[in-house]
Amino acid sequence: MKKLFTLILSYILLITAFNSNAFQNENSLDSKIKQFEKEFKKDNYENLAEFHNIITLCNAIPSKNNFDEWLEKHSNDENLNIEYMKQQVEDCKHISKKGYRQLEKLYRKSLMFNNKESKFILASIIPFTSDEKISLLSDSANWSLDSVNMLAFISLTDKEQLSNVKRFFWLSISEASSFYPEKYELAINELHSIIDSSTLLTINDLIVNWHDASEDTKKNIISEMEAIQ
Repeated sequence: MKKLFTLILSYILLITAFNSNAFQNENSLDSKIKQFEKEFKKDNYENLAEFHNIITLCNAIPSKNNFDEWLEKHSNDENLNIEYMKQQVEDCKHISKKGYRQLEKLYRKSLMFNNKESKFILASIIPFTSDEKISLLSDSANWSLDSVNMLAFISLTDKEQLSNVKRFFWLSISEASSFYPEKYELAINELHSIIDSSTLLTINDLIVNWHDASEDTKKNIISEMEAIQ
């Protein structure tokens, strides 16, 4: 998920460059969303990821009418930049907040047109762990570190949803050791004691081969890992 947050941050930095009339500029977030929605009506989902990042940002910040209430709750937050937040609110004010069902419908439709990023984007908004969410993330993991990190997080928090082999694999190739060092260490130690040594050797070979592998090779590695009993 680190990469996703980085993408969102890039939009926040972009927002600060807009003036109070930014919505009238063809490069404003509002204009971009309108253009993307026109493209979607023509079944063109080339800009789906950028659309998703803008909507994620604008859904997360308070509306102009609720800003004072939000500020009262967060006034003691460390490193809070009030003017910075005001600018974000200003630049998102013409973008309507979109709910889960609305986004789910759009993202599911995009799957029909084989948009590479659609599976990850859909998985990222599903609010609960399910077989579908895991499948979508697994299908995206060969190109998306965010997918790998989300699968690693599931391996720590919903471990009954994944086999021990899958948990070990996703945790080992993810950034979980940096994000959740204590939980990661406990989980890895537990899995070392549960998985037999020959299976561990097989998984470790796949983990070694994963690094610097192409997307196609990583896809094959995932298939091999999933075939391990």
